[in-house]
This record gives sequence, structure tokens and C-alpha cells, in this order.
Amino acid sequence: MAEGRRDPPLHPLLSLPPASKRPCLRPAPRGPGPGPGHGSGLSASRHRSPESLLDCAAKAVAEKWAFERVEERFERIPEPVQRRIVYWSFPRNEKEICMYSSFQCRVAGEESPAAATATSGSGGAGSGAPTAASTAATTTTAAAVGTSGAVGTGDALPFRRGIKLLETGCVENVLQVGFHLSGTVTEAASPSEPEVTHKVAISFDRCKITSVTCGCGNRDIFYCAHVVALSLYRIRKPEQVKLRLPISETLFQMNRDQLQKLVQYLITAHHTEVLPTAQKLADEILSSNSEINQVHGAPDPTAGASIDDDNCWHLDEDQVREQVKQFLSQGGYYGSGKQLNSMFAKVL
Repeated sequence: MAEGRRDPPLHPLLSLPPASKRPCLRPAPRGPGPGPGHGSGLSASRHRSPESLLDCAAKAVAEKWAFERVEERFERIPEPVQRRIVYWSFPRNEKEICMYSSFQCRVAGEESPAAATATSGSGGAGSGAPTAASTAATTTTAAAVGTSGAVGTGDALPFRRGIKLLETGCVENVLQVGFHLSGTVTEAASPSEPEVTHKVAISFDRCKITSVTCGCGNRDIFYCAHVVALSLYRIRKPEQVKLRLPISETLFQMNRDQLQKLVQYLITAHHTEVLPTAQKLADEILSSNSEINQVHGAPDPTAGASIDDDNCWHLDEDQVREQVKQFLSQGGYYGSGKQLNSMFAKVL
């Protein structure tokens, strides 16, 4: 009878797995206004669309494999695949950027070691008034912290300053060519300083920043605020970043006339800087016995690291040595041990 008929159970492959079995998800695009489930108590995680298989594979490859290994394994990599690998190779977590632009990434509301010292020195319940020695020690600590910029919270930290630069629209001309990110960061004029624009360049590989360059000339173990601003721009606004394949792939698509035009326009635009180097390279290429002609291919700074390169976050080793010497010389400085441990955690 029709009343007693039951629908057959869904095939196991057609039934939805539990949420814990679906890690490769991203929020579905939506228009303006409240999102799905707003005000209804429904979890936003139930309204998502799955990532494509291309993105799932590209994320795994971008994090674990050097791009040179991918090129060696496959004779020709389709352009859409290259684009997704290059896209996912940039760091994805802001906490990592924070870690390398401060000793520790503390959330708002946490007090710094200097503040903790001041609090304990001023005395709690049942303690007496702070002594002259404790007051002097606290003042010395605060001065040391302020000088090094090592710890503490507030706008003076490179990470906080970088966020402010990003949120005030100071990051412009962002371009990603392969594994190389560049842009300009403009600092507004102040009563004592004019407006200044810094050129910033970042190289990355397997979700780690491997080198940084900034026109501000920062010499510290931390990334400067301009590097932070450009990095966070790439993490928060990836769809607004112009993405290009490694320059060697672009050159491969050009014919002889196009290559000659590119070189001549490049020299014309920067003749005072590159003309001597261009002529030197031309002389070496035209000489059959030169060393450059004994090497197959040519270097490409935008093609990512090689298989043999160390895959680690960039730190200025000379500045790390100087900072360690400074901390070791401050035997009685409160928090120096914690700062050294935090520093070493970046390289271990």
C-alpha cells in the first residue's frame, strides 16, 4: 500500500558527512546586508561552498613543495595551476606576521612585562608603597623597552603601526609577480616630518616570508611597519592584488621582437641605473667562452626558492646577534630572559 511505502535510505556517498569531515570550506560570496542565519541562531559554517579540487591541491602543494620541484616533475604546468600555486604560497595567518614584527603577539588587554613590573612594584593588597629602588628599576625597564621597541603594546609596535597604515589606505601599487610581492607605503606628513613614500618588496616561498626590503632602511630584528602593512594587505585583500606568473614564464611567451622591445624600454626607463649592467651582460652573452654561456638557463628572482634552499622565515642574523648581546649585557633587566626565549622561538 502507498501508505506503508518508505523511501529507500540515501546512498552513503550522497549523504552529507559531519562538519568535522569537511575541512576544505570557505565562506560563500554574498551581497550586502546581514549574512545567512543572521538573527536566527544558525551557524554561519552551515552556509558555505566547497573549494575547488584545484584550490585544495594548490594549497597543499604551495605549503609543502618548492616550485622548482613541481617544474621538475611535470614537463609543462598549465597556467591556471601555476596561478593557484603562486596565489596560495603567500603566508595566510596574520599571527605569523605579528610574531616577526614583535616579540610576542599579545591580544588587546594583555599587559606587557614592563606593565607587570610596574604593577608588582607599586604593590597589591597588603603590600607597602613602592620603594625608591623599585621605582628606579621600573623606570629603567620602561626606558629600555621603549628604546628597543621590543615589548609592550600600543601604536609604537611595528605590527600596530602597520595595521594603522593599512586601514588608512597608505598601501598602493601592490603587484605580485610569481613569488615576489611589491608595493608602496606612504606615511602621512607630521609637524616635524614631510610625507614620505617607501618602496617595499617581499619574497616568499611555501607560506613563509624569505626576504624583505624596504626603502625606510630599517635595521632591526623585526619587520618594519611598511612590510607589515604590505603583508596584511596581501592577506586581507588578495582579490585586489594584481597577480602575474613568474617573469620567466612571461618572457617565454614573447617572440624575438617583443623581447627586444621589452629590453630597450626597460633600459630607457632606467638607463642611469641599469645601462652599465646591461652592457656588461650583453658583452658576456656575446662571448662564447664567458661563464654565463656555460650555465643552462638564467636566474629568475620571482620563480621561488630552489629545492636546496632553506625554507625558513626571514630574520636579519646580524641584528639578532646584536640584540642578544644587548639583552645578555642587561643582567638585571626584567623580562630579558622572556624576550630571548621569544626570539629563539622564531628560529627553532
